[in-house]
Amino acid sequence: ASAEEEMGRLRDQLASKEMDVQRVPGVDQYKGDTDTVWKRKMDALQQRMSRHIQQLEEQLSKRTKELDWERNNGIKLKDQLWKDMEDQLTRAKDSWQREFALESVEGMKGRQEQAPEWRDEEFNPLCQDMKPTNGHADVLLAQQEELHAKRLALAEGALAELQKEFASAAETASSVEERTRDMEMQLAVAEERRAGECATLQERLDEVTKTCEEEVVRHAKLVAAAQEDANRRVKNAVDSSQREANKQRCALLVQHRLREMSHTSHVDQALKEKEATFREERRRLEAQEEEFLSEISGLKEELCQLTHVNEQNAQFGKDLSLLQEQLRAETAARDEAAAACNDKNEALDQFRVEVSTLRTQAENAGELR
Repeated sequence: ASAEEEMGRLRDQLASKEMDVQRVPGVDQYKGDTDTVWKRKMDALQQRMSRHIQQLEEQLSKRTKELDWERNNGIKLKDQLWKDMEDQLTRAKDSWQREFALESVEGMKGRQEQAPEWRDEEFNPLCQDMKPTNGHADVLLAQQEELHAKRLALAEGALAELQKEFASAAETASSVEERTRDMEMQLAVAEERRAGECATLQERLDEVTKTCEEEVVRHAKLVAAAQEDANRRVKNAVDSSQREANKQRCALLVQHRLREMSHTSHVDQALKEKEATFREERRRLEAQEEEFLSEISGLKEELCQLTHVNEQNAQFGKDLSLLQEQLRAETAARDEAAAACNDKNEALDQFRVEVSTLRTQAENAGELR
């Protein structure tokens, strides 16, 4: 039972840990690069899960050692009880044999001292019919038979007591064996449950790791797509600016050659205008490049905000489920209170009817009086 309670408590802890998987403390997701943040979150999550699994394994090994110790103590207790009962039985047999031998020797000595003249005839049955009977010998024989009968009764009583003690010892040993078998069965069941719990924990860990890896891959794909789009935009802008610059450079070369060929003021004025136009175009391209960079940074911020909004939505869903459970509990409590109030109102109406009946009876009794 204690092992089952321990496993239930560990399952509750694992469920609470799985609910806190999405919120990993100690990692700020708005600091540093997105890939670095996700890598830090995965490292922290793996460390927490490894520590939790290590704690579960330590607790299970500790409980297994305790069960092994209890089983070994039960086996030692059974062996000690068997040994004690065998020692008691051996001591009882030895003491009973010594007492019987001493009493037999003392009885034989007494008979030899009391009737020395009948010593040969008593042990020789052929000579008993050759001599007349004696009253003293009959008395001694009767006493000896009575003594043997008492000794036999005492021996039978001692044997019965020893049999009872041996039966009780056998019952105790059988109960100890049953307890040992029960403990072994409980240990086997606990081992099976521990193996099942470890397999379940490993499956849950694999599922959580797979989910996190899928989330990381999806996020990496989004980041790669955004980065590729931004790079494509920047590359297009740079290519367009380079083409414009090449065009302007070609135009400037042509204008320079024309200016060298014709040293007129009109050509110089046109070249100055073209140079001014080229500078304005260069400023415009630089402004466009800055706008593209700002758009890229804005896209990154929007991506971080979307990630934060997704986490907030998940937390909001959990809070909403908790609130719904609380609302159901409050509704049930309110229904119970309403039912109790209805019962009280019915009892009050019944009490009022009884009071009116008693009042009517009192009035009738007063009129009769």
